[in-house]
Amino acid sequence: MAPSASTTTGLLSMPTELLIRIFEDSPDIPTSVRLSSVHKLLHNIWLDNNDYIVRSIAKSTIPQAKEAMDLAVLETRCRGLISHESPPPSHLWLPNLVRILDLSATAHAGCVSYRAMWSPRDDLPHLACYYPIRLCVLAFEYPEARGALHARLQTSSANQLRDYYKLYTAIQNPLSDEEATRQGLRASIFEPSRFQNYRSVEFTEDRWAYTRQVIVSAMRDRRNGTNELPELPAAIDGYAIDSWYF
Repeated sequence: MAPSASTTTGLLSMPTELLIRIFEDSPDIPTSVRLSSVHKLLHNIWLDNNDYIVRSIAKSTIPQAKEAMDLAVLETRCRGLISHESPPPSHLWLPNLVRILDLSATAHAGCVSYRAMWSPRDDLPHLACYYPIRLCVLAFEYPEARGALHARLQTSSANQLRDYYKLYTAIQNPLSDEEATRQGLRASIFEPSRFQNYRSVEFTEDRWAYTRQVIVSAMRDRRNGTNELPELPAAIDGYAIDSWYF
C-alpha cells in the first residue's frame, strides 16, 4: 500500500539522517526500493546512500548475507554488467541479489512441501543452501565462476552438502515446470531413480545434470574422508562422472 499524502508530507519534513534510518529499518530490500519511489527527495536519498542502506538491510534480513551479496556481484560480473572494480556500486548488482533471494524463497518453499510429503521427520535445509546451487548454475554458464564454486564446496561439511542435495531435489519435484525452468534447473523428462536399473543422463537439461553431478561428486569425495575432493574438480570442469549412485 502506498503511503498517504499526509504520511508522505511527514516523511519529507524529516532530516536526512532519520530518513536513512527509516530506509534501514525496512523489512526487506524490495520494500526500501518501493519507498524510494514515493517521492523524488526519497529517491535521491536512496541513490546517495544506496550502498550503505542495502548492506545494512541485508545484514539484518538475509541469511548469510555476505555470501548472497558476493554471489550477486559475481553473477553481475559474469554477465558483463560490471567490471572488476572494487567495490562495485550496489545499484548494479542489487537486481541480481533480489532475484537470487526470490529464487531461494521459492526453492525453499518447494522443499518444505516436498519434505513434508516424503520425509516429514527430516530436517529442512537452510534458506542459504540455495546459494551454492545458484553458483552451480552460474559456473555451468561461465567458467570464470568455477573457482568460486570449487572453493565453496571444498569448505562445505558433509551435512551441508547433503542439504544442498535435498534442496536441489526439491526444486525438481514439487515445483512446476515453469518455476523449475526459472530456477535454471529443469529435467526435460524424468530423473532416473535409485529404484530403476538405468544410469542415463540423456534425458536431462544440461544445467540440471551439471548441478547434480557437481554436488554428488563433492558428497562422494567428502564421504571418502578427504579434504582434497579429487572428483570435484573434474565434475566442475564438466567431465561426465557416473554419479547417479552414491
